[in-house]
Amino acid sequence: MKRFVALLICIVTVFGCQLNVFAESCSDTETFVVVPSTTAPIANLQPEYKNINSINITFYVANGRAYATYAVSSKKNSVTVSVKIEKRTLGFIWVDIGDGKQEKTDKKYLSGSYSVPVSESGIYRMSVEVKCNGEKVTKTSAFDYDHKILMGDANSDGVIHANDARQILRFSAKLQKYNNNQKLICDIDKNDYITAADARIVLRMSAKLV
Repeated sequence: MKRFVALLICIVTVFGCQLNVFAESCSDTETFVVVPSTTAPIANLQPEYKNINSINITFYVANGRAYATYAVSSKKNSVTVSVKIEKRTLGFIWVDIGDGKQEKTDKKYLSGSYSVPVSESGIYRMSVEVKCNGEKVTKTSAFDYDHKILMGDANSDGVIHANDARQILRFSAKLQKYNNNQKLICDIDKNDYITAADARIVLRMSAKLV
């Protein structure tokens, strides 16, 4: 009898440890900590496109216009990109605010930009649909816009100049500290960081290139 009890304790201990290890592995998977696992292969967590290498999009709304930029790389020729910008109304309905844009190329790379005027605050969304050799992929990005804020006005003089871009560049290089209000108006692309990309956008604004 004692041998049976001892054997039972060993079995419970061994399988108990295995169950705890398995539970921790599942917990890692659920919180999107990518670890090598037989239950959650990395390949399944990172779906691959057959014909499209990459899709990069940038979307922001500043000073009365919504701006969308995109860059698509594919494995094969003949890429089509369709872009549209919408505004959310009634809390959940998305309405087109422009005629949209469609581009096609017989090459393996396509990049461009699209912008439309906006007249009021609210949440706007950019939707990019990419087609290549029968494959279709859609990417979206949203932006919460406040028309009372002059985006990019780093020195708060009410006008967008090259000086604003220069100051934002200093912020990005940590040569000058910024406060919360400056971060709000200088983080144009809303990625929670002031970078050289924000300075480049403001420089284009000052030159009326966007």
